[in-house]
Amino acid sequence: MKHMGIFLGVSSLVGALSANLYAATNSSQVTYGGTLVAEPCEIVPEFENFSVEFNSISTKELYSNSRILSKEFELQLKDCDASIANSVTTIFNGNATPDGLLEFDANSEASGAAIGIETLSGVKLPLNPTSGVSYPSQPIKNGAMTIRLRAYLQGKAGAIANNSIKPGNFSATMTYTLSYQ
Repeated sequence: MKHMGIFLGVSSLVGALSANLYAATNSSQVTYGGTLVAEPCEIVPEFENFSVEFNSISTKELYSNSRILSKEFELQLKDCDASIANSVTTIFNGNATPDGLLEFDANSEASGAAIGIETLSGVKLPLNPTSGVSYPSQPIKNGAMTIRLRAYLQGKAGAIANNSIKPGNFSATMTYTLSYQ
């Protein structure tokens, strides 16, 4: 009986040492990283992703006026803190025409027109701005604030000249970035 107890004790000790040997030979490293930012405002969730509907538009109007239907839309911000930054600039990016308008998505039936973005005072905001283009900024107010803009539909010059605006459903997708100064 005494031998059995010694055998069990030695077996348990060898088993424990073996487990530790295996655990010690299999190690990995985990690295964490990121960037902490101080954002002066939060975007109201309903305005992170949204749609602007133009509804039905006559191609006749595009041929006559080349640009129609300024449709107002807004970006709502909350919990703004003017002590973190003084102003905010909204920058738009997407598949742009040479003159900075938003191209229709590839799956659109319509063609020969594009979408423009402007301020309420009519200042055009071209997509994908280069270093020489300055967007207007808005002062940050503590609490909630709204950035109001307009979208419009414009016939492309070549499509108007060639009478080749094609009717049909259209969609266009862009992103916006809020830049704080």
